[in-house]
Amino acid sequence: MDTSALLLNPKRQKLDGGEELDGGSKSLSNLPDVIILKNTFLRGPADIEAFGLGFAVLGDSYRVNAWISAIVRRNIEELSISLDSVHELVLLPDSLFTSATLVVLDLDMPFVFKVPRTICFSSLKSLSLKSVVFSDDYLTQKLFSGFPVLEELSLTDCNWMNIKFVVSLLPSLGS
Repeated sequence: MDTSALLLNPKRQKLDGGEELDGGSKSLSNLPDVIILKNTFLRGPADIEAFGLGFAVLGDSYRVNAWISAIVRRNIEELSISLDSVHELVLLPDSLFTSATLVVLDLDMPFVFKVPRTICFSSLKSLSLKSVVFSDDYLTQKLFSGFPVLEELSLTDCNWMNIKFVVSLLPSLGS
């Protein structure tokens, strides 16, 4: 593809597969995976304000970790992750659970939610968990204790498999 043509005509751009990308769009969803990955990793020190990731995980959970790790390194503030897994364990990277810049996190993952031992979302103000399966009392308790400034919490259609109780003291949620 001739890159000079892209610079001269920013209104409409053709991708290799023949799809058109609107020049004014801020969505990367129409781009091929390889372009998104190289762009995310090689972009330099620039921050990413908001990012949404959604797809079916079919034997490529390593990609999920690579993408999320790269995004977290870019000081992400708002992250939305919607994954569907077919018979595959998906472990989110530990770096996600210690992000100092993340303010809004939306997770929609209908499978067992594995939580690392170290959790500290020092800036997280809004957390939305949908279809998440909690399976460990201790780590679930640890998760809900790692939000010192949380203001909004939404739990939708979550499965509390084998969870006997969860006590969470989140004074920032108010009364």
